[in-house]
Amino acid sequence: MIGRLPPGPTTVRRRGSARAMVALALFSVGTLCLGAPAVEHQPVPIAPGVTYERIVRPEGPWVIDVVRVDRRAASLDLVPTLSQGVIQGNAPLPDQLPRATGRSRPVAAVNGDFFVMSGTDTGTPLGLHLQRGELVHQGRGGISFVIGTAGQVGIRAVGFAGSVVNSDGVRCRISGVNSAPEDGSVALFSDHYGPRSRPTDGISVVLESSSDLRSGPPIHARVAAVIHGPAPLGPGRLVLNGAGDGEVWLSRVRPGESLDIALECPGLPEWAAGAIGGGPLLVRHGLIVGGDAVRHPRTAVGYNHRETIWVTVDGRRAGWSVGMTLTELAHLMRELGCTDAMNLDGGGSTTLWVRGLVVNRPSDGQPRPVANGLAVVLSRPVGPPAHIRATPSEVWGLPSGEVLPELLVTDSQYNPLPVGAGSLKLSAEGAAALGPDGRTIRLAAAPGEGRVHVSRGAARATVPVHVLAAPAAARIVPGTATAMPGDVLSFELELLDAEGHVLVAPPGRERWVCGSGLALEGDTGRVAVTDDAASGDVHCFSHGISASARIEAARRLVVASGQPGERLAFRAVPDGPGGPSGAVRVDDGRLVLDFDLGGRAGTRAAYAAVDRDVGHCIGFTVAARAEGCSPWVRVAYRDGNGTRQTASLSDRLPDGGPWQTLRLRLPDGVKAPVTLESVYVVETEPAVTARGTLLLDDLCAWVLE
Repeated sequence: MIGRLPPGPTTVRRRGSARAMVALALFSVGTLCLGAPAVEHQPVPIAPGVTYERIVRPEGPWVIDVVRVDRRAASLDLVPTLSQGVIQGNAPLPDQLPRATGRSRPVAAVNGDFFVMSGTDTGTPLGLHLQRGELVHQGRGGISFVIGTAGQVGIRAVGFAGSVVNSDGVRCRISGVNSAPEDGSVALFSDHYGPRSRPTDGISVVLESSSDLRSGPPIHARVAAVIHGPAPLGPGRLVLNGAGDGEVWLSRVRPGESLDIALECPGLPEWAAGAIGGGPLLVRHGLIVGGDAVRHPRTAVGYNHRETIWVTVDGRRAGWSVGMTLTELAHLMRELGCTDAMNLDGGGSTTLWVRGLVVNRPSDGQPRPVANGLAVVLSRPVGPPAHIRATPSEVWGLPSGEVLPELLVTDSQYNPLPVGAGSLKLSAEGAAALGPDGRTIRLAAAPGEGRVHVSRGAARATVPVHVLAAPAAARIVPGTATAMPGDVLSFELELLDAEGHVLVAPPGRERWVCGSGLALEGDTGRVAVTDDAASGDVHCFSHGISASARIEAARRLVVASGQPGERLAFRAVPDGPGGPSGAVRVDDGRLVLDFDLGGRAGTRAAYAAVDRDVGHCIGFTVAARAEGCSPWVRVAYRDGNGTRQTASLSDRLPDGGPWQTLRLRLPDGVKAPVTLESVYVVETEPAVTARGTLLLDDLCAWVLE
């Protein structure tokens, strides 16, 4: 039933995200090349006492980003961040950062603890969160990264014990702060939770207290009100909710009564001003103490006697970075100089922000909303211009070529300064001139040497310009591409001089040619792959020189076509009573997945399990139709490293709509052999009806020989 496939996503040159590459250019960490030996760049200062560096190791491949913070720098503060400033909900890391002022601003940040991802408690960190010495969320004996105000850091196992005593001396256990009460106990809520206490149908005891929630001396509070349901929170106001015998204890409390609250965090050092949870422990006193064998994107924090070190490792991006096991991460942290280190939340949460840019490549394609993080804040006023960095820092090109450089102006503290119209003075000499905008560098019509000078106040930079008569060589990037029907591939021609410098060339002088089954989209290097495409070459001619690239077309391998005897199975997550139910069957030459995802909170999924080795696979297609609901349809597969990956075929397949051809192009460079595990439906919202039928026809893998 497969008709003509819809256009697929453009396959572009793999240079990393635009934002990350701008950051790399501005911080001068060089060009990445995964086909070359390991690239380890010199750390670049981003604030006094703070450096950023990128490490690329092709053997993974691994792309590693590292921030080092000098613990002795008086102008630096390490602080926890909290989504929207409260426990409820979550937010991308850049949205959590302290507001920049004239005297202080964040310079780098990394994501923090694991957290509840759905339901009433979405955004609640799983471990300890301490902020300005106040207890925002309790730990339960797991490890935490602890911060002091004088450069102290540590990794500690921090527990929690709490109690509240009424005026009659009757005590009740406090099971947590800003989290759901455990049976037989009460939970304490502050304005760090949100505008109202946790939803409840039971009793809320509203307290008035001028004390912060801190581990140590008792907190005295007065009962302001006893109400049913959640209660408003705010400065000087606390709320107690109970469960089981805890609610019975609350029912005996009366307005005007005095309560004494005791909170203890065993293992928390006296100097602690901030803390976030995480785990497991990776390195202790220089020894590897933790690990596993599954590769994911990773975030970690560690330290030695001089520095605090943050690390992110990109993952789930074949050909870019595959992620690390915890064992590999532990060895990396020790190699980077950590005497002690711990894991933080990874996967799609892994995010590193540096001077306004997310410099890593989050596996979700964008920063995931997370619960909390760590930030380093520079407390010094912004000064006058001191440095100018131009990218490119040197220009090679052909006559009449043009280039618009990126210009970064910073003060002596490496604080970026705004570059408004007229704030920079540019001048050109020799074989270089400036365009009408005053910023674009125009190369002369004849070979020669030139310079462009940039200034602002006392800051200066010079960009050498070299104009050559003709290129010495050419190449098309990428040199080889794989394709399945519906792909649109983007190629770029690069002209080179004899030393390998990429030349700036005037536009409009390229002529592209490709073989049958491939369709050029104008004269731009964009090539559409048709249903009957065969492997072939793409050629480009420019400035008296030519180059070629190869397109390897995949063939269709039918994995399941709804025929009797095909090996198929039903699976459910979560498994067990109250979880999803259903069956996989064959009907009239189609594969049918009947499912009822049930009403349990959180993510529920029903799988049509295939478990088929599909070799060197670059993508999947399937004809699909939904009946009874509009499901989110996804596919699960394992790469040649054994790493399980998931991706969407359809965000919402319309209920009762026409047959659609769903298409998934795998990331370039997925390691073979690929095993197609399943096609599945998934739901995360309890309120959404998740009962129906998914019909599939001609489930195909597109494979290379």
